[in-house]
Amino acid sequence: MTRDRHRWVWPLVIFTFFAILAGRAGTDTDWDLRNYHLYNSHALLTGRLWTDIAPAQLQTFLSPVLDIPIGALRDRLNGSPVLLNIVLAMPHALAVWLAFELTLRAVAGGLPGRGLIACFATLFGATGVAGLPVLATAQDDMITASCALGGLLFLTSDRGRPVVSAACAGLLFGCAAGLKLTAVPYSVAGAVALLVVPDRSSASRLSCLAAYVLAGLLTGLLLVGPWCAMLFHRYDNPILPYMNQWFRSPFVDPLPFTDERFKPRDLVEALAYPGFWAFRPTTLVSELPVRDARFAIAYVASLVTLACYLLRWRTCASSLDRAGLLLSAFFTTAFALWELAFSILRYLALLELLTGTMVLIALRPLLEQRRLRMPLVIGCTLVGIVVMATAVYPDWGRMASPRPVAVRFPDIEPDSLVVLLDSAPVAYLADWVPPSIPFVGANNNLIKPGQQSLLSRQAEEMIRTHAGPLYGLEAPSEAPGIADQTLAYYGLARKGCSQVVSNLDNDAIRLCRLTTAPGNSPS
Repeated sequence: MTRDRHRWVWPLVIFTFFAILAGRAGTDTDWDLRNYHLYNSHALLTGRLWTDIAPAQLQTFLSPVLDIPIGALRDRLNGSPVLLNIVLAMPHALAVWLAFELTLRAVAGGLPGRGLIACFATLFGATGVAGLPVLATAQDDMITASCALGGLLFLTSDRGRPVVSAACAGLLFGCAAGLKLTAVPYSVAGAVALLVVPDRSSASRLSCLAAYVLAGLLTGLLLVGPWCAMLFHRYDNPILPYMNQWFRSPFVDPLPFTDERFKPRDLVEALAYPGFWAFRPTTLVSELPVRDARFAIAYVASLVTLACYLLRWRTCASSLDRAGLLLSAFFTTAFALWELAFSILRYLALLELLTGTMVLIALRPLLEQRRLRMPLVIGCTLVGIVVMATAVYPDWGRMASPRPVAVRFPDIEPDSLVVLLDSAPVAYLADWVPPSIPFVGANNNLIKPGQQSLLSRQAEEMIRTHAGPLYGLEAPSEAPGIADQTLAYYGLARKGCSQVVSNLDNDAIRLCRLTTAPGNSPS
């Protein structure tokens, strides 16, 4: 890390800045929070996970290893929403600080104003459309980003004992992947970067790679292994429902269950992908419109850096150090793997923090020339301001101000069954209902009426054979018409509805008593 006299001023500034931002932000109400982040942790701890049937849709089966501690924090600090926001923002601030430390390594040690230059470059990345909108929300990508960035600090370390540094990096990348499988491409990119950076002998690099991979695999398996083992034991697929075209679990259809909406359509689009959301608002890589030129700039910068090294251009290759080359290789590889696996912008929050870093690495040989330094700094500052000012940010859902979560669920009989009639994110309401009252998904992104998968047939049997009171949950404004389709399939009708009072969705959900529709006999 930097040996600057004021090295601890920077983290203090960063953490204070993000604490202030979080304290002023409204309470999180995003789709994932309402669908599975709140539900999964409580369902596992209360035991309803084993009696409910996919109320959080396919996300019911995502590992709750992060949701449990965060859910406990939410429960404990719900009455202090400002403090809760600040605490939830700390992993975000930590990730930004780690990105700042990495950025310092990309700036020549004797460069005047090195700390300020690195700070602005980090701020450039930290205000992007992938990461900033999820500050103090249920989206926990910044926790895994912090692990991966910590791993990069070990990989770019110039201290001795490289095998130990590689093992520590592998441990942190393994933590990221074990906590959230969407971080697996970053772990692979770390291995690729470690292998291709030729500053050591081949034998030394292979030893480092072996230590990195072994530590990463062991750590990742330790974190996610028990959950995967449970899924395999109960459902014959350790990552249910994903990749079920290979695992062939009878509980869900033999499909990959991956979201293909945002992937490039051809090679040309793939090669120039960041340019497609740089200049106009688009839903190409996000459910909501975004515009941001950061990745287009950083993408070009990283390619220039790698070209300098591969083509041995004397002007710039001579100023490239190991840290800059490794970060450029990591950035380019991780971006390519992201395109192949997801192409969902939110999963790029880690790389977004390094967009300014990539620019500094590419400009390093020019910044070392005194006559060019000031014009470059001024020019980059102006470009950065324009990019930040013209960015279009997605709104994932927040209250107008920090408020405690307030839910009032209507009273229902102890032997009731609650059917989730549509695909709206309403599973979180199970936290306000006794665990003895099952929640059953009937028409969502995993279960459809009439499907022949075992999970769908179990849900149908549970609904049709339930002897006690039957209730339906629906959110007509969020999933219009879906509940009516579900009721028609089961031959059911509403018999009086009550509003579910909840400030997480502006009272958009209603609970309806269900009865056999006229002209339908009970099954």
